[in-house]
Amino acid sequence: MKIQRQGGFLIAKIHQVSGRIFAKILKKARVSEINPAQGRILFALWKKDEIPITELARKTLLSKSTLTSMLDRLEKAGFVIRVPPQIRAMDNLRSKERFPKLASLFETHKDDFRVLLSTNTSSAKIKDIQKNPAVSAYYCIPREFRGVMFSGTVEVVKDSELKKAIWHDYWSRYYPKGINDPDYTVLNLYPKYAKGWNGQTTFNFTLKGKK
Repeated sequence: MKIQRQGGFLIAKIHQVSGRIFAKILKKARVSEINPAQGRILFALWKKDEIPITELARKTLLSKSTLTSMLDRLEKAGFVIRVPPQIRAMDNLRSKERFPKLASLFETHKDDFRVLLSTNTSSAKIKDIQKNPAVSAYYCIPREFRGVMFSGTVEVVKDSELKKAIWHDYWSRYYPKGINDPDYTVLNLYPKYAKGWNGQTTFNFTLKGKK
């Protein structure tokens, strides 16, 4: 317990010191409309564009509620532009009812919650992923008020054997040249974060990601 209190004290001191440092930098630059917390946000975004809010919260050491408030002000002042997420509906390859032959493939991925998706190489989503590979996969059963969202960094699968393993013949309607169609792409996601609800109960937890 003592170690936890000491850790909390050190984190509080780090927040204070970093706030003072940014305040001095902003004062020296004669920037009065930006506070230290907003300065940390702009610094993180200057180093890397289009950061998901979860990653931005980690980089700036700000809570999500504080971060959201600060982003609202920065956006209103014209310092940042928030890019809305691109939402696509895709098949749930983990569904044993719809894709029974893939059940054994996912049997060894119960703990890492691996997600596999197929899509067209020429699709807009591939262009979005090449620009920013941070994605979320959302599963839900609306009538039962149950759902979960998995977030992480998605990869384009290069393994031809894996692409063959998940192939279904009726997919030729989407990929006319069959399994070797250059327009056939498989995406792989090892989530690092999960958040969801079950009735009136909400939950969230972190994952190890790719092993």
